[in-house]
Amino acid sequence: MLAVVLICLLAGSGCGGGKGGVDSDRFSALGTVMAGKTAQLCDGKGKVVLVVSTNDKDQATPYGIAFDAFRKGLGNSIQVTATEAVQTPRVLMRGIEPLPADKFVELLQKYASADCLVSFVGVPILTPGQIAQLPSPRPRVVVVVTHNTPTRAMFAGKVINLAALPKPGADQATSGDSAQEHFDAQYQLVTPENAGVLPR
Repeated sequence: MLAVVLICLLAGSGCGGGKGGVDSDRFSALGTVMAGKTAQLCDGKGKVVLVVSTNDKDQATPYGIAFDAFRKGLGNSIQVTATEAVQTPRVLMRGIEPLPADKFVELLQKYASADCLVSFVGVPILTPGQIAQLPSPRPRVVVVVTHNTPTRAMFAGKVINLAALPKPGADQATSGDSAQEHFDAQYQLVTPENAGVLPR
């Protein structure tokens, strides 16, 4: 089911409304709510680095809308110290990582002093051995957009500290008006504390 949801999202339609248009409320809510959760993770202050696809940066794509809403929702006390635009395929097939492991490690090393690294392109699925070799110290990782279901080990190893994952049936519209209502209808928040719901 998650794979179906992600295919819909990557197609750019948002799979909402049945008319092929982008559900801007949904993706704006994703960015807005995750900005607030990231600010909480950073105790309302600090430095963050944003990682976004070149397909979405400054574009009116679904994830471009989420990215813009995230930046606007961070508030003045959180400083965006860098934005990394990475080249990703427009269509992702099974087994293709939008953010390869070596690039992910490079970013963790490059921005080791940041409080959070926020990814709009997901993170690679790492083996326990790869997790053990990650640099330390490193920023906390927030995943706003994911293209693969992260494993429990990714959270247990604090590779990911916070992630928004689509709920089954997330292509259904919500009658809520607020960003939080839209978010709650479409996504679930996963942290190291509740990651037991995920595959090993």
